[in-house]
Amino acid sequence: MNHRLFRLLLVIGALTLLYGSLHPWEFLSSPRWPALLYRPPYGRSAYLDVLLNILAYVPLGLLAALSFRKWPARIAAFLAVSAMSLAIEYAQLWIRTRDSNLRDFYCNSLGTFLGVLAGPWLAKRLRIASVAKVFQRDPAAWSLLLAWIFWQTFPFLPHLRFIKLTALLTLWRAPRFSFLETGDSLCTGMVLALLAASARAPWAWLVLIATLLLRSLIIGHSLPLPVFLGAIAGFALTRRFQPKASLAAPLLLTWILLRELYPFSFAPAAATFHWGLFAAILEAERITVIRTLLGKFFLYTSALWLLKESGWRTVPAATLLSVALLVCEWLQRYLPGRTPELTDVILAIAGAALLTVLTRQRRARNS
Repeated sequence: MNHRLFRLLLVIGALTLLYGSLHPWEFLSSPRWPALLYRPPYGRSAYLDVLLNILAYVPLGLLAALSFRKWPARIAAFLAVSAMSLAIEYAQLWIRTRDSNLRDFYCNSLGTFLGVLAGPWLAKRLRIASVAKVFQRDPAAWSLLLAWIFWQTFPFLPHLRFIKLTALLTLWRAPRFSFLETGDSLCTGMVLALLAASARAPWAWLVLIATLLLRSLIIGHSLPLPVFLGAIAGFALTRRFQPKASLAAPLLLTWILLRELYPFSFAPAAATFHWGLFAAILEAERITVIRTLLGKFFLYTSALWLLKESGWRTVPAATLLSVALLVCEWLQRYLPGRTPELTDVILAIAGAALLTVLTRQRRARNS
């Protein structure tokens, strides 16, 4: 069993829960309550909160059990996760939008404990060692699949209320069409199908639909009907006709160039080009900008992956994409409402670096 892989996943899972639990990271100068108290559940929403707090920490318990062979180490990991949960509850006393409660700590600890107990049994039943080898078949493809899920579910804060479902149904009854969102979903569906085929990912259809529906529950997210249908159509058509990477790569590159210059309404005078990085972050809402950067990183890295699958080397592929993006950014000086800068080029270079590292690891493992 690859214990190092599960330890890495344990750290990532813990950091994700830490981030989500302390979001929006805006602390008061003094705590809202003098002490951390236990408040028993009252009402249907409180019992739902109890269940969610238990289930949220079960995966950490499973990863803790799979990360270590001996029970003392597993118990130490359980205590560490429980201590993190207690620290989170104390920190939430200083966050205006959070409701700290010792009940949450007890539920988190119970969920972790159940996961630790179930871990060894699950490892034997599901042959976790064999599952870990699946991720090693094509690390680049798996990393991009996980990057897409990360993009769709950021900032990982679901709004589990009936009003969210009502809003989704209202949005679907009167669907609105967006050129950029629909095009992104079609191309994303195509890329996901090719990535899933290369990684031989199981239950690809289930993961696609489940992730899209989960996106509709995330705070600040929505799922327009054209986006949902576009992703499914792109995925289904690619699975049906199985185009080669040599055809998919120019299609995705063409779409990237089109979305960079949309809506093609050029002004006669040029705006200032920002030679620094992340200038748009200083002018827009933080979560929206981060989500946009995640989407661009996925598209650019996927384009590089397709070029590599077509026979291109990393440096020429990265050079082609970076130069194309730089030309588009320069032309964006004439597009009102755009912020021409070097951020997109840096994202493409970062994607190329990631693919280089993952490709070398795969070669080293196979040699």
